[in-house]
Amino acid sequence: MFQDKLSVARCCFCAPLRYGLLIWAYLKLVTSILVFGVTVIWIFMWILLVNFEKALLVLLIATMLSLIVDIVFNFVLIIGSHKKNITMLSLYYRYGIAHAVVLVVFGVLWILYAISRMEPPIDSKNVPYIFAITSAFIVSLILHIYLFIVLRSEINKLKARDQFRFVNHAAESCNQTEDEFNTFNNKIQEDN
Repeated sequence: MFQDKLSVARCCFCAPLRYGLLIWAYLKLVTSILVFGVTVIWIFMWILLVNFEKALLVLLIATMLSLIVDIVFNFVLIIGSHKKNITMLSLYYRYGIAHAVVLVVFGVLWILYAISRMEPPIDSKNVPYIFAITSAFIVSLILHIYLFIVLRSEINKLKARDQFRFVNHAAESCNQTEDEFNTFNNKIQEDN
């Protein structure tokens, strides 16, 4: 029998799978909204400073659009988890794969942008800054992969639940012909 190797029974080894998925979904929604707010503030700062650095503006607008789509799909994940809707969860799973690719691309672009903005590219005082950006990117990617594993486990659990049916083999089968039924009804009427 085929079984997924990357399957978990509990989220974070303590919470039930669906509740853990809901916790992750709400945390992801709050984080996306906060990062969206910070991105909007950066865009306003860019406009006020009138630095005319097009690379930063393009990165900020692309990040903002990605966050808007992420917020919408976080609602899909929350609604799908609450309703135990396999279609919505599968839709978010497919979106999550595409979002992971976008996350990797944006992570690399932000790291390259941070390195290119420094006067000497690698200086001892700039290493903590580069390390912070790189570690934030890696932690975000690891959490995204863990969310995939939890989501995949929940989808498999819901699919298995839909295939589970009770069949009572001990019950007698009821096979009665019309003549037997009429005979039985006539006998009851005669007794009354």
